[in-house]
Amino acid sequence: MLTGAGLCLTWQWIKKSSLKNHSFKVPIVAGIVFLLLLSPVFLERAHYYQQNTQWKIETQNAFVAKTQEISDIKNTLENLPPGRVYAGLYTDFVNDPRYKIGLVPLYAIMPQPGILTGLLSSYSLTIIFW
Repeated sequence: MLTGAGLCLTWQWIKKSSLKNHSFKVPIVAGIVFLLLLSPVFLERAHYYQQNTQWKIETQNAFVAKTQEISDIKNTLENLPPGRVYAGLYTDFVNDPRYKIGLVPLYAIMPQPGILTGLLSSYSLTIIFW
């Protein structure tokens, strides 16, 4: 909202200050002011998308490299008796690279091949039965 208010005030100032033949001056000056005001936003978004693309490529390469291990884990779990797999919570193994493939943690990978992961609720042990 602050950016919109600033652009509105700038537009009004440009409109008042251009007295004659403002038909082409106003849009050009307004466009330049708009780009100058929003250039930090555009730069941040470009950096964000560049970093996101880099992480995506790294993770795709890691999945390709670990395809055999993922299929071995899936086959092992499918041969066990029916049940749930506890692959951890998002706070358990966040910084441990042994429980990640690329940048993706194990608890987010397990449902992908169809393995049922049952997370225990943090409230399950605090329920009082009357």
